[in-house]
Order: sequence, then structure tokens, then C-alpha cells
Amino acid sequence: MAKEKENKGKIKWGKVLVWIFGVSIGLALAFVVGAKIWVSTWQTYVNDELGFSFRYPKSWHIVNKNNIPITKYQIDKYGWAGFYVDSKSELPNDPQDPIRSLGDVQVWIEKTSSTMDAHKLQANYLKPKEVRYGSYIGLTSSGEGGMCSELKSFWLERLYKNTCKLKTLSLSKSFDLKTSSYYFYVNSLSYTDDMNLFSQNKARFYNFIGSKIIDSFVFTK
Repeated sequence: MAKEKENKGKIKWGKVLVWIFGVSIGLALAFVVGAKIWVSTWQTYVNDELGFSFRYPKSWHIVNKNNIPITKYQIDKYGWAGFYVDSKSELPNDPQDPIRSLGDVQVWIEKTSSTMDAHKLQANYLKPKEVRYGSYIGLTSSGEGGMCSELKSFWLERLYKNTCKLKTLSLSKSFDLKTSSYYFYVNSLSYTDDMNLFSQNKARFYNFIGSKIIDSFVFTK
């Protein structure tokens, strides 16, 4: 009798584990399908003069607080132009150095290669990969890091092959790309103030959005 009860208990737990596994797979598939459907409804930003386009959520905004035009004239005269693709319609502070919204995408366009050169110096650290964006190939990198509970940089800990307990999480994706006329730097950033599960999942969700926006860039000129 004791063995029968023990066997019944094992079978019951086995069914529970199978049920949990099945539900997890079902939720994952539902997210993938739902995400693809949602992304297919996004709107498209097109800049014919500079020859690039990308897709972004319908509820998001092209944010340029100082109304700096994204034109050849602006870049040729002042050396740069830039804007944000953001879930918020306005930047909360200095548009050149704003508090980043989760998953927002910064688009920075320069006449010179200063930003790209700076990133090339970090090539071993960033480990960029060549990715085609339409007619051009960009150097793309992504990362996951944060701050250790000992207030040490997660990446420094990685460099010295030590481990640390993260107290914050940051997720990023970016690329550098040179067209026939200009240099582009595009990046997305998501982060948390702590490591609770809700904050982590929220940051990963917005990182998914930012990454999808970045992946949708196409350059033609």
C-alpha cells in the first residue's frame, strides 16, 4: 500500500511538470505569433533625401525637441542631425542628453566619422558583427550588463572573469554605418533600477521593441 501511494504521488508530480512545460511552450508560441502580428502593423518613417527608412510602433513618436531638420543642409552646415524614436511625445530634459525612455532609439547622423572611430576603438569590447541594412553594411553590437551590488561595473567584472550579483540590468543594441555621404549611429537602451522580476521583464520587452526598430533600418543612398 505504501508503495502504491508513493507511485501515485510520483505520477501526479510528473503530470504537473508536463502541464507546466506545456503551458510554458504555449505561452512562448503565443508571444512569438502575437509579436509578429503586432510588428506587422507598425508605421514606416522614410527620409528620401538622406535615403533611409525604418519601422516603429504606431503609438510611438519621432521626437526632435528643437525642431532640428533631418536634412542634408543641416548636416552639411552644422555637422550633425539627430532625433529619437520614443514612446513619449516629448523629451523630459535636454534633447541632446535626455533621460532615456525604455527601448527608445537614438538616431545620430554626422558628416565626420568621429563617433564611428570612437566605437571602433571599443571593437574588442563591443564585439560588433557585420549586418546588412539595405544597400550598406553596418557594424552591429548588442549587450546585457548592469551594476554589481558591490557598485562595480558588470563589464569590468566580466573583463577580469569574476562574477558579481547584479543590482540593475541594462540591455542595448546599436550599429554604426557609413553611407556614401554620412555616418550613422543608431542605438537602443533599456534598463532597470532594481532586479525584481517585473522590472526585468519590462526592460526585456522594451529591448525587444528597440531591437526590432533597429533591425528594420534600410539604407538606399
